[in-house]
Parts: sequence; structure tokens; C-alpha cells
Amino acid sequence: MDGDIASKCRKLATSIRSEGDARTRLKYCRQAIGFGRTAVKTAYTLSDTDLSDVQDTLRLAGRASRGTYNPNASITKLAKVRMERAGLTQLPLISATRTKLVGTDTACLAISSQTLPGNWLDTHIAIKQVNAASYAVMSVGSDGSYSVCLRLIDAHHHFLEHPEYKRVIEVSPAFAIRVENEQIFFGAAEAIKKGVGFKLANGRYICSVTSLRSGRYLRFIATLIRSDEDVPAIHQLPEFREV
Repeated sequence: MDGDIASKCRKLATSIRSEGDARTRLKYCRQAIGFGRTAVKTAYTLSDTDLSDVQDTLRLAGRASRGTYNPNASITKLAKVRMERAGLTQLPLISATRTKLVGTDTACLAISSQTLPGNWLDTHIAIKQVNAASYAVMSVGSDGSYSVCLRLIDAHHHFLEHPEYKRVIEVSPAFAIRVENEQIFFGAAEAIKKGVGFKLANGRYICSVTSLRSGRYLRFIATLIRSDEDVPAIHQLPEFREV
């Protein structure tokens, strides 16, 4: 029965994405929020995959409802269960940068182990390079200044600090990054090395980027996990919006 909650959330996520009528879509979002509250009550009986899918549906519902529904309390409680199940009492940081304010004139951030090639603005090329684990470009909606932070954690999931979940706006799909020169950077796509970065071992990493409300400037956290696992190919670049 508990697994039915996750199944219903997955079906609702499909409906929310495909529904063209705003009122019907809002109804689906409200249903998703209700299922999320139920999932919190039964969280310890759900599989980790089910918990992840419920969290994804809740984020989608909050975004699609344009702030009418706030799912972050439920997302935070589900994340706490997932961290406890992994035996974590705090974020298992290996490396982390301080938050830094960066400016972009291309409305794009990027994560890469080196300066991006001159053709990165070509969307088709950028998508191909993300799927090749070379670099990742993401749209932030408009030019301006943004706070960025880069983390490497020792975990199987892209966890955040508990208080951060309450300020989450959007989370990118997971994507792979291959490091070959023992360094990684996160910042404005046109000047990535002026952002934040640190040294790390060569190899393949899985990354996810999260946008959060944080005072005057939107904040972006890029979280890396060392992994050789496959990730689904993306067909469009990650896009963030402030809602």
C-alpha cells in the first residue's frame, strides 16, 4: 500500500508535465502535495527509490503551481529519512568552497574541469558535451549576479544540509562530469575559472545543481559524487527560474 503513494506520485508527475489547462494542472499539484504529506508519515516503509521519486514530484508540484503550494517541509523530512537510512548525521563533505558571488552576461552557469570551448553557446553542441561528460551548461534565466558553491560529498545521493531543503527552488537532473586534470570549477559559463573550484582526483563524477532562495541573490549549489554509474541522457540543458 505504501508503495502505491510513490506510484501515484510518478503518475501525477507525468500528468503535471503534460497538462495544458492551468486549473487542472493546479489540481494535480494539490494532489501531489497531499500524497507528499502521506509519504512523510510512511517514509520509513518506502524504498529509497520511492522516496527520491516522491521528492522529485513534490519539487515539480511546487514549481508548476508557481508558489501556490510549498512542498519544502515534506521534502526536508523525506531527505532526513534518506540521510538517516544512509547512516549520516551530517553532510559528509570531502571538499567544499565558500559561497561566491559571480556575474554572467550570458544568463548561463557551467561546471567543468577547464575553460569552455568557444562553441559552448551552441545548444546542440552543449547538450552533446553534457552527455559526453565533458562539461555542463545551465540557463539561469537572465543576466546578473548569482551566488555559487561547489561541494564534493562522500555519499550515494546528492544531499544538502538540512536547513537548505526549506529554501530549494529547483534541482537539475543528474549528469556526469569527467575530470582529467585534477580540478573542477563552477561559475559563469563565459568565465568559469573566476567562479569557485577545488582540486580533486581524476575520474568520473555525478553532479546535481540546486537553486535556493538566499537573500538578495539566487544561490546555486553544485554537488559532486564520485561514481561510475550511468545517468540518463539529457535532451535539453538544465534551466532554472526563480518563482
